[in-house]
Amino acid sequence: FATRSSRYKFRFIFDPPSYICLQQKKIFIFNFSETDVGFFRGEDETVSGDEKWYGVTVLFPSNARRVFPCFDEPSFKSTFQIIVAHSNTMTVLSMMPLQHTEMAERQDWVWDTFAVTSPVSTYAVGIVISQLNSDTPINVPNKNGSLILQFHHKGNHTLPNIQSIKASVQQFIEKMIAYLDAPYPFPKFDFVHLPGMIEVVNPVGLLVARTGYYDGSLHKIEGFVLHYFTQISTPHGWTDFRILNLLSSYLFDTAWWKMQNAELYNKMFSLRQFEKGYLRYMHGLSYSLFGSEWLFSMLNTSLTEDTMRHGLAKVIMPDETKTYTVESIWNALTEQGKSDGTLFGYVNVSTIAKSWLESNCQCFPVMTVTRHYEDNAATVEQHIFFHQIGHETSKEEEETVWWLPFEFLTQQQLDPTVNVVTWFGEKYLNITNLPDSNSFIIANSMGSGYFLVNYDLDNWKLISQYMLTQGSHLAAETRIKLINDAFLLAYGGELSYTVPFNLTLSLYNETNPQIWHSLVRSINYLKKYYSGTPIEDKINSYLRPLFAKIYESRNLVNIKSDSSELQNNEALQMRAIQSLLCYMDYEPCINKMNEKLTKEISSFEIYDNSTESHIACPEFLRSTSTNWLEEFNTFLTFLNNKSYEEKKIYIKNLGKCPEYAPTAERILNDVFHNSFNLTSKDWSKIASVLAESSVSHNICLNFLLQRLDHRNVTSSSLPSTCDLDLLNMLLSKMKTYNYFEKLLEIQEHYGNILNTTSMNRLISSLKEARISATWYNKSGSDINNWIENIPPHFNIRV
Repeated sequence: FATRSSRYKFRFIFDPPSYICLQQKKIFIFNFSETDVGFFRGEDETVSGDEKWYGVTVLFPSNARRVFPCFDEPSFKSTFQIIVAHSNTMTVLSMMPLQHTEMAERQDWVWDTFAVTSPVSTYAVGIVISQLNSDTPINVPNKNGSLILQFHHKGNHTLPNIQSIKASVQQFIEKMIAYLDAPYPFPKFDFVHLPGMIEVVNPVGLLVARTGYYDGSLHKIEGFVLHYFTQISTPHGWTDFRILNLLSSYLFDTAWWKMQNAELYNKMFSLRQFEKGYLRYMHGLSYSLFGSEWLFSMLNTSLTEDTMRHGLAKVIMPDETKTYTVESIWNALTEQGKSDGTLFGYVNVSTIAKSWLESNCQCFPVMTVTRHYEDNAATVEQHIFFHQIGHETSKEEEETVWWLPFEFLTQQQLDPTVNVVTWFGEKYLNITNLPDSNSFIIANSMGSGYFLVNYDLDNWKLISQYMLTQGSHLAAETRIKLINDAFLLAYGGELSYTVPFNLTLSLYNETNPQIWHSLVRSINYLKKYYSGTPIEDKINSYLRPLFAKIYESRNLVNIKSDSSELQNNEALQMRAIQSLLCYMDYEPCINKMNEKLTKEISSFEIYDNSTESHIACPEFLRSTSTNWLEEFNTFLTFLNNKSYEEKKIYIKNLGKCPEYAPTAERILNDVFHNSFNLTSKDWSKIASVLAESSVSHNICLNFLLQRLDHRNVTSSSLPSTCDLDLLNMLLSKMKTYNYFEKLLEIQEHYGNILNTTSMNRLISSLKEARISATWYNKSGSDINNWIENIPPHFNIRV
C-alpha cells in the first residue's frame, strides 16, 4: 500500500451501530464513532426510526487508521475503489461517480460500486450514507471538459438561500480554475448538508457541512477553497498543511474581492488584509496564529499577481504522484520573481517568509522613516510595535527584524504601481535621491506590507497639508492607510495625537464610505481610552458633526440601515457610523430611539440640557406600585430584541431621566433591606442594567461599599452572594480613567473579604483603568489643546 502504484479496494457494509470493512479476504468489524472522527454516525433529530441515521467519514488529518488499515501519512498515495452495501432506502456518495448498483444477498439491500480514484492520500477518502434530496446536477466548465456540481440536503426549507449558495460555489470553482490555469482533477463535486455535523469535512470530491453552515454568504465558503487545494495538490507532511491553510485564506480573499468588483480588488485587497490583521492584534489575538495569511498578500503586491500566480502554478497543480513542501513553494516563487524581474539581487522568498512565519514575536513591526532634508536622503528603521503605552522591551524583542518591502510615493509620483520595491532585513536602511523638503514621501502606500509606517514630524506636516488641500489625488487606500497608521502609532505612544487629528480635518470633503468606516474603527478603539476622562465630551463634540456630515450628506438619516437602498458593504459601514453617532448623542439618532421606545412601551418625555435633546423615559420610573419588578421587566423585554449597542444607549439615556436615580435607590433598598423576593436570574438582569448606567452605577457602588464597611465593623462573615453578584457587575464596567482611584480604594480596603472571582475582576479592571489613566496623562493635554485651537473656519461645534 505504501507504493504510489498500489490499489486499495474496500467493501463497506453499513449496518448501525456497526459497520464491516472487507479488504481482499480480511474482515474488519468496527463500531461507528460517536465523536465525529473516523467513520462517524450521526442522527437527524427531526425524524425517527432507521431513517434518522447517517454515516460520514471524517479522516482528516490522521483518522483513516481508525477506519481501515493503512499508512496514514499524506505522502503515501494509493488508488481507491469503494464498494458499499446499504439499505436501498439510503443513498451513498463517495469520491468518484457511481459505476453500477447490484442487488445484495440481504433483502432490500444493494451494493454500490464507485469508480477507481487516481492516487490520493488516505485523509482524502470519503463516504457519505444518508437519506438526502439531490438537486439537479450543474455542469461547470473545467480545463479538461466539465465538472459535475451537485447539492444534497434535507430540503429547500433547510437551505433557504440554496440558489445563492450554488451561484457562489460555481463562481469560486471557475475563479480557482482560471487563477491556477489548472483543471479540478476529479469528475464531480458533491456539496452535502447534513444535520448535526460539527465540522466541515473535506474528502476528495465531497464537501460535507452541517445544515445551515453555508448560508450563501461568501465569507462562509472559505473552507471550500481549502478543500479545493487539498484535492489538486498534496502536501508532503502535516507540517506543510499550515502553508496550505495560508494559501487557501489568501486565495479565498482574492476570489471574494474579484467576485465583488475586479477593479476594487486591485486597489483594496492588501488594505483589507492589513486591517483584518491589525484589528486582531489590537484585540490581543496572536499574529502567528491568525494573521499569517497576510504574508501571501504582501508577496502578491510586491512580486505582482502574475508572478504569484505563475509561481504557484508550478507547484500547486494536479499531479497524481507529486507532493510539495513549504520550501518548494518559496523556491518556485523566487525563481518566478527573478524571471519576471520583480525580485532583485540575493533576496529570496524563503528568507522573507521565514522572517515572518518563524518569528517568536506575536506582533508586527513599525517602519520609521526619518528624512534628512539637507541631503535629500532618509534613514529607514524597523522595530516592534506595541499597542500599549509603557511596554518594557526585552533584548530579544529589540533585536527582532523582518524582511520588509520599501516603496514610496512622492508629490510628483502618486502611482505606486511604477515604484521599485526594495527588500531589507536589517535594522536600518539608507535611502537617497529623495525629493526636496517641499514634497512629502509616503511609504507602504497600498498597505502591501504588514507593518505601520511612521515619519518625522515635518513629513507628517507635509502629508497633512496635502491631505487637506489635494487629498483626493491620493488613492483611497492610501488615505485609509495614513489615518490607520497615525491613530495606531498614537495608541502605542509613538506619535502625538495631533497628527491623526490633523488628518481628520481633511475628511470634511471626504465622500468615500470606506474611509469613514475605517475612521469609525479607529475611534471605537480610542473610546476605551478616552471614555470617562475629562476630555470625553470635547472629543465627542468634535467628532459628532464630522461623522454627521457624511451621514446626512448621504441622506441616510431617514433610511433604515437594513434598507434595500443600501448595498451590503455600504449598509455595514453606515450601521457602524450610526452606532458611533448614537453613542455621541447625535440628535436624529436619539429621536429614532425615542420613537421605538414610545411605540413599544408607555413612556414620558424630558428635555436633556447637556445634549440639548429630548429623551423618552419609561413610565415605570414614575410608578409608586410595590410591584416594580413586573414594570421593570417590561423595559427588559423591550431591550431583549435590541442590538448590544442599542441596549447600551437606551440604558445610558435611562440615566438622564430625573426619576431614575430614586428608582435605583428604591430597588437597592427593596432587594437588600426589605427582603424583596427575587430569583437569581431576575437579579442578574436588573443588576446588569444598574451597572451599565453611570448614574445608577455610582449609586450602587456607594450603596455596596457602605454595606461592606458595615459588615467589616459588625461582622466577620464574608459578603453575601447578592453583594458579590452586584460587585462583579460593577467591577466589569470600571475599566476607565475615572474609576482608577476608586478601584485602588476597593483593593486596599476590601480586598481581604472578596472571593476569587471578585478579586480577579478587580485586578482585570484595575489593569485597564491604569492603562486609561496612563494614556490620559500622556495624551489628554495634546488632544485637549488641539481641539481648543481648531481653526475657526472648520465651524466645529465644541
